[in-house]
Amino acid sequence: MSDQPTLNVRKLIDSLGGARAVASLTGRTRAGVYYWIKKNRIGSDDLTVIWSKTRIDWTKFVERGAAA
Repeated sequence: MSDQPTLNVRKLIDSLGGARAVASLTGRTRAGVYYWIKKNRIGSDDLTVIWSKTRIDWTKFVERGAAA
């Protein structure tokens, strides 16, 4: 288990209305969003798009320790 801060992608996407809503928001496919959830990774470009359209405080989803 790592003590590195990790973005909990599942919680972020759930808070935005789920995979379908985030796919629509970012212009990605739902499969792509589910891939982010599975790998617990999201590109900075996509995170920027989400932030610019929602102004969500994504830092609330940063946790200590392994998220997977």
